[in-house]
Amino acid sequence: MPLWLCCLLGGIFALAITILLYCLVFPEKRRNGLNRFFKTIKRLLGMEYLLIEKIVRFMYVLGTMICIFVGFWMLFWVDYGYQGWVGLLVMILGPIIERLMFEACMMFVLLVKNTMEIKKKLYNETDAGIPSSQDGAPDGYNSPNYSQNYNQQNNTFES
Repeated sequence: MPLWLCCLLGGIFALAITILLYCLVFPEKRRNGLNRFFKTIKRLLGMEYLLIEKIVRFMYVLGTMICIFVGFWMLFWVDYGYQGWVGLLVMILGPIIERLMFEACMMFVLLVKNTMEIKKKLYNETDAGIPSSQDGAPDGYNSPNYSQNYNQQNNTFES
């Protein structure tokens, strides 16, 4: 089978399955009728949780282990001009530099994750019909009116 035919058939089947998923799995009215398999598919494809966090953590551990073991073998491999101190340097500085890089990456991942959680909580509060105050303060809290208590002559607030 020629490559162009494989690409064409794959694209047609992918388009058909995507249309079926968007019609049968993703609508909110079908949410309760889905079995466990389709709920998992919806969570994966709907990006309700992030896979990148687990992938980044795995890559960090893998990279750290590579730095440590390559540095260890470089300690004893003195051919081709390497000295033992280069291996020691790789074992010490490699994981430190890698940790800094992966922490920067995880900061962005966790920022997105926390934003998604905040959005979900706000969406759930709005859906539940929880009333919110007009000025953004929690319900039952009356914000003090500081303009009435301010003494302009002394530049102080009076009780």
